[in-house]
Amino acid sequence: MINMKIVTWNVNSVRVRLPLIEQLIAEENPDVILLQETKCMNEFFPKDFFESHNYHLAIHGQKTYNGVAIISKYPIENVKWDLDDSTEARYIEGFTNGHYVVSAYVPCGNKSDEAYKYKQEFLGSIASRWKGEESAIIGGDFNVAMSDDDMQTPAKWIGSVLCTDEVRNGMQKVFDAEFDDCHEISDGKNDFTWWDYRRPNEGLRIDYILSKNVSGKLKTLQHYRKMERPSDHVPVMFEI
Repeated sequence: MINMKIVTWNVNSVRVRLPLIEQLIAEENPDVILLQETKCMNEFFPKDFFESHNYHLAIHGQKTYNGVAIISKYPIENVKWDLDDSTEARYIEGFTNGHYVVSAYVPCGNKSDEAYKYKQEFLGSIASRWKGEESAIIGGDFNVAMSDDDMQTPAKWIGSVLCTDEVRNGMQKVFDAEFDDCHEISDGKNDFTWWDYRRPNEGLRIDYILSKNVSGKLKTLQHYRKMERPSDHVPVMFEI
């Protein structure tokens, strides 16, 4: 019996994507929505919109870039966003409806050597935070394609910071903290979750829902690619 629906979605601007979020709510009625790249400061987040749909909010934003949020039908407790000492709004966790949930936006790491190093450190920080904890659900844009099966045209991504051995090893550290890739324990299909706006036929699976001691089924909502003014990512839904 399903007792909770969790959706993760890099919306690439929460205010721009409100019509699609409203459609998601109407179609799927998720209990929890984990957002990334909200791209607005907390005071400009569309709280009234979500509250009008009977959701509680925990948000961690910044101007123009990044930004993460937990949107839940249930109260959200024990909210934290201090994963590391960075000023970038890339992580938020909270306890809701009996589960710890996390919304994470891992750096792409392509702008400089320092950004690439920070990406690896960020993945290590997630692994360290949750190692030894009994259960949790992490949803987010990890900016890592773990295998060539997660790339529509692998040859075109050789050397990309999305699939180097170093970043794949960093992602493996998160798995080694006793997390399962819900995609693999569901149906095993490598459904792509992201397409560069300029490369519409080169999808990657870089958005994940990871679970520790929580079982369920996962579904990638690829039809959101075809909506008006879509994000470059599609929602991924986990049904407990």
